[in-house]
Amino acid sequence: MIIQIKILSLPKQKHNNMRVKDHKKFAYFHYISQPNVNNVLGDILYRSTEDGEEIGVIIQTYKEGDNRTDTWGNDDVTQLATLEQIKRLRPELLNEILEIPQ
Repeated sequence: MIIQIKILSLPKQKHNNMRVKDHKKFAYFHYISQPNVNNVLGDILYRSTEDGEEIGVIIQTYKEGDNRTDTWGNDDVTQLATLEQIKRLRPELLNEILEIPQ
């Protein structure tokens, strides 16, 4: 008896969480974090204000959903940065990104 097995491959999910390898490289202090449903330590965020655009690395998370970034401090911004935004605003992070999508 011959059994044929068909292996289905699922399409790869696009990795859109831009994250640095080691968030501690961007923190001046050892921060105590709490689990956060929006983001994790090392996520790279984007924000736009009347003063311009910024990219920040999460160095502390709070239970209620807020984050501390290395550039603008505490805020409730949760928008993940795109690769294009990082290239344009903080290209020095490119060598620090955990996985760059292809």
